[in-house]
Amino acid sequence: MPQVLTKPDTFPDVNGGLNRRQNGKTLLNVGSGKCAPPDWHNIDASPRAMIASIPFLGRLLPGSFPASVKYGNIIRGLSLRPESCRAIFCCHTLEHLAYRDALRALTNIFSLLSPDGAFRVIVPNMRILARDYIEHTEDDAASRLMRWSGLGEETIPSPMARLFGNSRHRWMWDEKSLAQVLRNTGFTNIRSCAFGDNSVFQQVESADRYDFSVALEAGKVTAL
Repeated sequence: MPQVLTKPDTFPDVNGGLNRRQNGKTLLNVGSGKCAPPDWHNIDASPRAMIASIPFLGRLLPGSFPASVKYGNIIRGLSLRPESCRAIFCCHTLEHLAYRDALRALTNIFSLLSPDGAFRVIVPNMRILARDYIEHTEDDAASRLMRWSGLGEETIPSPMARLFGNSRHRWMWDEKSLAQVLRNTGFTNIRSCAFGDNSVFQQVESADRYDFSVALEAGKVTAL
């Protein structure tokens, strides 16, 4: 699959119009899972995605990813040209990374984003979870927080489950902390966003992924 589109392509803009380019730029979906529209460059770093990328062996894996998903590790970096991405979508992925790895991932995303591009990131909102914990007066408040936040484990996962899954949350965010690291990385025009308010993301987003979450969109200004 080509990493950078070379034929003329049409991308919808934030106002719902069409932004036509003679040299189209990549639409990058980071941590795609099985949400992998063919018009997007969909990458996933899970062990399942890595195994699925191995010829013949990947076909034997039950519940395998669509062919439009490629193995790629945004922490280590991707073989895409700097500033080659018109839009980058990262939905419920950062919370599965350790803090320092998340910072490296954001640095690499910033490098890939074009100056006229849009980066959208969605993560569970720790502030909502903490508020629920404080306001929940039943005896199970702490257990409820651990389950909802994904920070705890009720049982030790089997080696096979650890191999094929990465569901554990390693670092949680709220809107202020996420906006801060975006600013520190160099992103500009950071704003809170909502489902359906930028049509460039319409193929990769779903309304339920915004529930109880922080959703921010940011751009990039190249220094003169």
